[in-house]
Amino acid sequence: MSKKDLIEQLRHRIASNDRWALRTLMRIYQNQTADEQCRETTIERNGIGFTGPDAEIMTSFARQYQRRGCLSPKQMIILHRRMPAYAKQIVQCTDTTRLEHAFCGTCYTHTVDSQSAACTHTQHTTDTTMPTRTLNRNAETPEIELPPDAATADDHRNPPRRRRNEEEPAPDVGHLVQPEARHELDKLILHAEVKTDILSGLRALEIRADLDRIWNLSSIQPQEGKCILNFYGPPGTGKTRAALGIALRLRKPLYQVDYSAVISKYLGDTAKHIKAAFQSAREHDAVLFFDEADSLLSKRVATGESCSTSINQNRNCLMQELDRFDGVVIVTTNLFENYDPALLRRIQRHIKFRLPNASMRRELFALHLPNPDRVQADYAVLAELSKGLSGGDILNVCVNAIHVGSVDPNPERWLVTQKMLEKEIAKVKKAKAEHSGEKGKNRRMIGFQPS
Repeated sequence: MSKKDLIEQLRHRIASNDRWALRTLMRIYQNQTADEQCRETTIERNGIGFTGPDAEIMTSFARQYQRRGCLSPKQMIILHRRMPAYAKQIVQCTDTTRLEHAFCGTCYTHTVDSQSAACTHTQHTTDTTMPTRTLNRNAETPEIELPPDAATADDHRNPPRRRRNEEEPAPDVGHLVQPEARHELDKLILHAEVKTDILSGLRALEIRADLDRIWNLSSIQPQEGKCILNFYGPPGTGKTRAALGIALRLRKPLYQVDYSAVISKYLGDTAKHIKAAFQSAREHDAVLFFDEADSLLSKRVATGESCSTSINQNRNCLMQELDRFDGVVIVTTNLFENYDPALLRRIQRHIKFRLPNASMRRELFALHLPNPDRVQADYAVLAELSKGLSGGDILNVCVNAIHVGSVDPNPERWLVTQKMLEKEIAKVKKAKAEHSGEKGKNRRMIGFQPS
């Protein structure tokens, strides 16, 4: 349908009060009037006349040149595409075809000739097409004072992290923990042989002078304050609590290593952080504590692996620092079998923490229910029901039972009963059974079964 036929059809629909046809016809007339005004606009540059959209482009380019003194590369490309005859006339260049390829993009090549032609095109077009504007390039630019903490170009080229001419402060890769009176070893409920091994290691530090005098121990072990202990066993058996008790017994703080600050994605930084942890323990005269140490003391990997360089470097650095450190180091783990074999001979005492027996569980219930006047339970029965639970599990059972018995609005009625404790014990055992997969053994099999 032609434009004329469309207009006639719209006029016919307007006669029947069609508002959509009226709006459409008004838009057609507005666009037609704008096109006629645009075609009537004519300007002249260097003897060549421009009408319509070309005249508007030349006018906008001229205004920008008057304000900024130059045109952008995109505007130069538009100028060449819309007015190629005008661009060829004002550009004094012998290879016009190469210039068209460079600007129009039909066969763009990164050659020296095309780049020089493009520069010549831009310079001649701006100088010939637009009015001349003199820029005072010799004028002195006032200096801007930067704040003292402003970043300079040298800071971006050489970040502070990688500057070797300046000594960087040692990173803080751990937390300093002050043991409290409640962390005494005498209050810790452990097996007798576990307490004996711990006290034997501490006694060796206390009687070091007598050991040197009688046995000349310094000739085979010159480091007088060295004592490395490995606590391993199931979770919740008191390994971390025993480390705090040792620090309290030695009257020293406990420096607990933070693995999130030690591990780094940069090759070599993890080894530096390990060294910084030992240095911080020396400066604070603290007991160095690696909790869940299997993450750092695991076995070294074969050289064919992609991460073997980093992992083996970190393990070797840690074992070297253990050899040099003249102090108390405690490492704990639930996965003792993952330790590197070379680490075993560097540890003086390997102490295994086992689950509590019936008498120990009875003592744990009495310890974790500190107000016996509000407890109505038989600790002997609870000890039998909680077989297989650790000290940490019994602590959770007692705390949850206290919360259940404290729901009454009147605090004077708060009470912990035998039923509450048995219910919490059942919950813990159920969670452990589901985690270990025992419950899955009784699941119904899906599919064909042999008759």
